[in-house]
Amino acid sequence: MRKMLFGLMTLMLLFGCERDKEFYKKPDWLTGSVYEILQKEEKFSIYLEAVDRLGLKEDFDGKALMTCFIPNNDAFKAYLSEKGYDSVEDMPEKELDATIRYTMCVRSFNKEELETYHFSSSPQMKGKYYRVESYYTKDAYEETMTNSEDQKKVWLYNMPKTVSYFTQTYFDAIELDDPKKSVDFLLGDGAWDGDLVLGNGAKVLTYEIPANNGYVYEVDKLTDPLMNIEDVLTSNSEFSLFKEIYDYFSDYQYMSKFNKYAGAFGVDSLYRKNYDVFNTFWEADMATALQYVGVAKLHWYSGSMFVPQDQVLRSYLDEKFGPGSADNPAQLPLLTLKYLVEQHAIAKQHAWLEQIQDGSVQTNWGDNFEFNESDVFYQYIGSNGVIYGLNKVLSPSFFNSVLGPVLFNPNESIFSWIVEKTQSTNLVNNRSIGLGLIVADNEAFTDKGYRVSNEGYPIGDEKIQYNDNGSWKDYPYQDLVRLMDLHIAVIDDNIDFSQEGIVKNLGSFSLFKYKNNKLYVNESDLNETDKLYAEILEIDETPINGITYHVTNPLTPAKNKLGGLLSGYDQFSEFGNLLEKCELLDGGKLKSSLVGVDNFIVLAPSNSAIAQGIANGLIPALPQDSDEDEVKEDKIDELQVWCKQYFISMQENSQTHYLIPGDPKSKEFETMQFDPQNSTVTKKAYVKVDCTPNAESLTVKSHKTGKELETNADEPVMIASNGLLYSIDELF
Repeated sequence: MRKMLFGLMTLMLLFGCERDKEFYKKPDWLTGSVYEILQKEEKFSIYLEAVDRLGLKEDFDGKALMTCFIPNNDAFKAYLSEKGYDSVEDMPEKELDATIRYTMCVRSFNKEELETYHFSSSPQMKGKYYRVESYYTKDAYEETMTNSEDQKKVWLYNMPKTVSYFTQTYFDAIELDDPKKSVDFLLGDGAWDGDLVLGNGAKVLTYEIPANNGYVYEVDKLTDPLMNIEDVLTSNSEFSLFKEIYDYFSDYQYMSKFNKYAGAFGVDSLYRKNYDVFNTFWEADMATALQYVGVAKLHWYSGSMFVPQDQVLRSYLDEKFGPGSADNPAQLPLLTLKYLVEQHAIAKQHAWLEQIQDGSVQTNWGDNFEFNESDVFYQYIGSNGVIYGLNKVLSPSFFNSVLGPVLFNPNESIFSWIVEKTQSTNLVNNRSIGLGLIVADNEAFTDKGYRVSNEGYPIGDEKIQYNDNGSWKDYPYQDLVRLMDLHIAVIDDNIDFSQEGIVKNLGSFSLFKYKNNKLYVNESDLNETDKLYAEILEIDETPINGITYHVTNPLTPAKNKLGGLLSGYDQFSEFGNLLEKCELLDGGKLKSSLVGVDNFIVLAPSNSAIAQGIANGLIPALPQDSDEDEVKEDKIDELQVWCKQYFISMQENSQTHYLIPGDPKSKEFETMQFDPQNSTVTKKAYVKVDCTPNAESLTVKSHKTGKELETNADEPVMIASNGLLYSIDELF
């Protein structure tokens, strides 16, 4: 037994190492350590001098597995000259150390492995990895937390910096047809010649010189370590306003696992910086995600940033929000700024010019990037992504939708948060139909007991709350969706709210009525004391999909269910009495087996229709308390069957919207009344009706009786939380 267990453990260990072993194997052709290669090759003598000065001989002589992109003497001399140094000895040691360590990459990769590596479980990723981890880590640095009211300072620390490289295999994998145009645009004319090029523009002159502890690649260029996008945004004064706004959506995370490094910087704790959209600070997203996999430091995702120049962004904000707005953007609606920065940053994609121009890479909101090469004044491949500086602002297309006027009005921010929290942003950007967005301002929502809590930095923890007798409670999500649905109307250009009618909303089974420019759900909402109706104050016609109506109050969803309407209104009292007699209605609640949580159209006979039906013997005999139990049960069952012909389930009829007057098409519905004549052993059938919309009513014809009747146009349809109630003056 012990032998079996030992064998099993050995197999598990072998399996765990299998995925990683190829990166620990020694090359077939051994020519000494990397250090010995440097000694043998005169063209690397300056680089060797730098290694010796820094005391890195042990690392290069076999202590570490590495892939080295080593500049020859000509490249090193050019670098020294550009920096203003005559020799390696003239360079400050810290600066030299960063430069050399950035040429040293973790693990051993030959050319084929660099170009084609992928995890066996992810064949679709073959060739798409383009970053490897270097042996250089930037020092920790102090920063004032941008989202801290007390100006707290923290020390930020990152993981080792990464080195980017691009090959034809990579461009084939991402289906880029013309890499030369895209690479040369970022790195300069002639940067791409079909072979491997590093993110700093260096070309490989000699590939995969094998060593005992890795591979050496001779390159024709040496640079300082590439900045990450965070560094670029911080160091470039042209990006200061965008960086300020982007930082509103940052977060700082204490990293206990960094404690072992803290002492080296003379501090107690180290933090990392996070951004929800694209983390411009962090360089090790894949390392974090792939810790359970052997090769944890191979990277394929970074990100892309498109940054408007300061003055261009300033003009945009001043135009949209009013003069001087850009002087204090923190006072502007944060949600609008969030949407704006999300339009300018994408995670997990290195966007090349060709992809930008052909629309294969799009913004987070599904828009094409609308800019030309002439709009780019700055371009840079960083250690965790690519950045394009633009002479224009990329405005999300939905800023021109019915939501646009709301997003640029600070007094309507509560409504915009409801849109965000119900994930309705894409709904209100719908362009296939005309929309009417019904918007009340912050004061109106506050008066109704609404608020947005925790608004501030970082964004994302906000809650829509309501005042419940002095106690604030989170608004239930489904109730919030119902509220949101009620405020997105489906309209056409000819609707006249000064008349009288009913409007469907974009959400399922949601609608409201209108009269004299007042929008409401039921006639009781028109009470001048309660003022539950919304009166139209101002109209904005938007460019792409409809009209924004600014109103006095938010609409209130219907609170009563069908049972409450049938038992609580005099005009339905006789029909309600029948429902109670046959035990379908009890205490203002319809029997759950009848309605459950379904949505219904109920054709409720009026009191006079019921009275006439009883007099003419059209309604089954009512059960009496004096009846024998068996007789009473039979009467109850018969009366239930009769009553159910006036109930139409929307879900049973596969509908997502109610049928209302003015609809363009007639529909056939099954009622809830069982139809024994057309039923089979395997399938029940139900009595059907045809419903034809008129301007102010519905014409309904029963397939069973052939009787045709019309809903009462003078008796307004009543809206319940789970259905519509139409009044009829005849029986089927």
